[in-house]
Amino acid sequence: AANLRIGYAVKPGLVLGVEFWGWARESEILTSTAPVPVNVTLTATNACVSFFPGNAGFFIRLGAGLAYGRLEVAPPSSVTTVPAVDESQTGFAMNFAPGYEWRITNRFALGAQGDVVYLGLGDALEDAFGYGLSAQFNWYW
Repeated sequence: AANLRIGYAVKPGLVLGVEFWGWARESEILTSTAPVPVNVTLTATNACVSFFPGNAGFFIRLGAGLAYGRLEVAPPSSVTTVPAVDESQTGFAMNFAPGYEWRITNRFALGAQGDVVYLGLGDALEDAFGYGLSAQFNWYW
């Protein structure tokens, strides 16, 4: 999984930005003939708002935007029991991330946050949730 955020502090305690989130997994379906590779890719691009109540270290980040997912199943020609699939889907994404930030200097802060990302994709990819904890290295201009 990967996460990147770019933002601008419009005033103390309020940051507007855009956040990119991605997750990918490669696996295999085992058959009697040969293994079949399966690749899943999920991404989200969200406009986000980070609110720091009391202009202190605790924050809540909310975002909404575009979700993208792709499912690839690529059986070799010797495998006839698993169909080939190459589907992609776009949909709605949203994220919620509470966290805490420790200011080291006026321009640099270290932080930690919990992430919950929802991707409404439908079809073969269905709806997906991503979640996790992340460390942050934040630079303020």
